[in-house]
Amino acid sequence: MNKEFTVKEFVDKYNSIATDNLKEKFIRDNLEIKNYIGFSEKCSLAKRIINVTTFEKDENGKDTGNIKVDSVSRYLLFTLSVIDKYTNINVDFKKVTEEYDELNSNGLIELFVGEKSIIPLKEYSELQTLLNMILDDTLQNNMSTQAFIQNQVTRFGTLVGITLSPIMNNIADNLNNMDEKTVEKLGKQIEKLMKKTKYTTV
Repeated sequence: MNKEFTVKEFVDKYNSIATDNLKEKFIRDNLEIKNYIGFSEKCSLAKRIINVTTFEKDENGKDTGNIKVDSVSRYLLFTLSVIDKYTNINVDFKKVTEEYDELNSNGLIELFVGEKSIIPLKEYSELQTLLNMILDDTLQNNMSTQAFIQNQVTRFGTLVGITLSPIMNNIADNLNNMDEKTVEKLGKQIEKLMKKTKYTTV
């Protein structure tokens, strides 16, 4: 089994080699590539990336319940997660931008996710497909009127420091049985209530 590298260790070693032929030999001799990751592991990885890059965070880093898609961060996390999962290079996810710049400025991102990637294209494509499917599902499940009201009813109780009353619980439980006009009307009423208490819904 080949040794594990940090991003900086790998880049420094790669840059210290004088010729392209020797660099290619270094990669062949030292880079360990996984040819397959299980479907469940792919799904878990994709879900983590989507959760981190799809919901708004408060000042403490907790989800507010509001959708706020960050496509740039999703790209960075996806690219670096592929490298971390499929190679013996360990990415420091506390320094995502720095790790990406370290690799990209030295022409190494293309080595892993470009047209001539050494990571199997089938694996990369499947993981990307799962990521897009989970993103679509997350947006659909959280941006419908019913889901919006459900989230806001729960969030209102949390924000004002109270336990949801039986009436509010009953509203949340029966959203699926309401017709569209009733749901829309209820949504407007809850939004007004949130504004009166100085909490915004977006």
